[in-house]
This record gives sequence, C-alpha cells and structure tokens, in this order.
Amino acid sequence: MININKLKCLFNDLKKEKFISVDNMLLRDFTNNELNFLVKNGILEFDGAFYSQGSVKKLYEYGLKYLNNAKFKDAKDCFETCLLMDSNFSPAYFMLFLISLKNKSYKKIFHYYEGFYQDPDFMFQARMFI
Repeated sequence: MININKLKCLFNDLKKEKFISVDNMLLRDFTNNELNFLVKNGILEFDGAFYSQGSVKKLYEYGLKYLNNAKFKDAKDCFETCLLMDSNFSPAYFMLFLISLKNKSYKKIFHYYEGFYQDPDFMFQARMFI
C-alpha cells in the first residue's frame, strides 16, 4: 500500500505544476515500486519523462479497498485526496460523509453532504443508502 500522506502532497503539487519529472519524484521519497504501482493502477500517468495526474476514479477505487479492509483513516485520506484531484467528485464526498457519520464527526457531515447533494445524478444513487 502507498503512503497516503506522500500521495496527498504529490497531488497538491500536481495541482500547481501539472507535471513532475522522474528525478523530482525520487526526491520526494517515492520508490520505483510505488511509482510503478501508481502508474499500473491508473492513479498516475507516465509519458517516459514526466508524471502527471491519473484518474480520480482509480484513486477512489483504491480508497474503497481500504474501506473494505476497515482501514477507515487510510480510506478517508484517499477520498480527501480525490477531492484534491477533483473538487466536484461526488462519490468521494459521499464516502467522507459516511465515514464522518461513523466517527460522529457531525460538523464535517454537513460539509460533505453539501458536496454530493449538489449533484442530482449522484444524489439519486445516494438516496438508496441514506
């Protein structure tokens, strides 16, 4: 599994820089195995010289794996990182809403609810769960 804090920092930087060189990635303490894993799973893209942001859906699926293994903190970090990649990604808001309910973090619940409530297509799906 990938260190989620490193991943959060990486996507914060990718929002500003869009592309990061191989050498720069290694300076960030990512191992070749970690980078290969991220590319193989579609979380990062690699063109031979630079890394760029991959699919937010792939990172979301990675967060679901954490959730299925009851690693709620890691899942929460993944879903928060999804929102760094795409601040309108409703499924991540919904999962953060559910995790906040579980943790009784009531102040955060309303913020996350607003995130997916604004999306009528997703809200239709979410009604099955809430």
